[in-house]
Amino acid sequence: MELTFHNLAQSFEALVLDGRVYLNPSAIGAGSESEVTGEALTRHHNFHLLIQPQQRMSETDRLSADEYLAKNSALHDTRLPPIIISRNAKKAATETFFEQARANTATARSGATSVTEYPQEQRGLPPYTDIEKMSLRNLVRNMSSAALEQKCQNDPSFKKALDSL
Repeated sequence: MELTFHNLAQSFEALVLDGRVYLNPSAIGAGSESEVTGEALTRHHNFHLLIQPQQRMSETDRLSADEYLAKNSALHDTRLPPIIISRNAKKAATETFFEQARANTATARSGATSVTEYPQEQRGLPPYTDIEKMSLRNLVRNMSSAALEQKCQNDPSFKKALDSL
């Protein structure tokens, strides 16, 4: 006997009518019955749905999204948000700055106040060896006219400081 669709349909019909096929319409939402067989099956109002191939729901399909995520830890997002990365970078930069500031030995600290000496910066008049010990007026007063003229010719900034008096 050659197996054809017609022969298969006749074989299925014979099994149904003999009561050897049991179907559960409530499993696929096609009725409230839990078991239908024989003549009742062929006369069932959703017979066309009952003879369609159905896929049973697996345990995974029955889980909610939250339950599925709880069971699958590989799906958890462990990345840091960009705002947290930015905040951590700012914190690291601030800590680096304060470490460099603490490394400066010329700083005296008292509570929230800190005083830093900057010896590389000159204050006041330009750094003349003679001017460092006395004011410009006293220096000019103690110089002879020839020494004053020679100092103005050799050092233009001295002449400019003298003109600003």
